[in-house]
Amino acid sequence: MNENEAIGLINHLLEGLHQADLTNFGSHLQIVYVASGAQHVETIQKQYVGTQQELPHSVNYPTDEQLANAISSINGKGKILDEYQKWLGVCCYVSAKCGYPIDLDACCRRLAALPYKEPLEYMPQYKSIRVYATWNFVKAGFDSWADFKPNDQERNLFVKCRDVALALEHVLKRNN
Repeated sequence: MNENEAIGLINHLLEGLHQADLTNFGSHLQIVYVASGAQHVETIQKQYVGTQQELPHSVNYPTDEQLANAISSINGKGKILDEYQKWLGVCCYVSAKCGYPIDLDACCRRLAALPYKEPLEYMPQYKSIRVYATWNFVKAGFDSWADFKPNDQERNLFVKCRDVALALEHVLKRNN
């Protein structure tokens, strides 16, 4: 299959998804492109649905390698990402800022599959964070955490997750 045939198949798939108005946050398939018109693909980068005025001017997500290196730098005993439950902060951050799935299970699987240079001391495990999926700060999302007021039950975990997310954000900004 040559490049034109592949792009044609992608266009056909995207047209079908568009017509079905399908949103699947837990998908493992991520098609990234920029469309110059209707459903025509010229460059494979990122898809946005909306009017031209609604489209972001530029989205620069970290590469898998950049994200893996950043996570590795904060993971382990004596570092900020030193508990399995703190992966919740990573999931919330990458869902808001890196285009990762909002679904925690899918997010954990994708994070676990990153190309880490060495095995992590604490790998993402959905079973360790699934009970928190309905907590208010998780549903509110990372972008609202600056002004978020957690309840007494959530406060301790919220602070830990927020600190992990901010540490990851700091490392990614410093390294890019």
